[in-house]
Amino acid sequence: MKDMAENYEKMTVSPSSQQPYYPSFRVTDKQLPEASDWKMGKSYKVCMEIKMMGIEQKGTSSKEYRFEMRKIGVYKDAISK
Repeated sequence: MKDMAENYEKMTVSPSSQQPYYPSFRVTDKQLPEASDWKMGKSYKVCMEIKMMGIEQKGTSSKEYRFEMRKIGVYKDAISK
């Protein structure tokens, strides 16, 4: 798996911050019930099925892709099916 911050190494949360920017998403407890047992600050692997919904040109040298999340599951469960 690729560290998503690699694509954003020059982007930061704010100009004075050294924190890398990571894309984020939200789900409800009904969409990913396993998350109710998870701990804040820990990392977990999930598998998603996404549908590309759009492409937007950002400046002259980069693009932003928009996706709709269709399915999500815990990674170990998703690869066994």
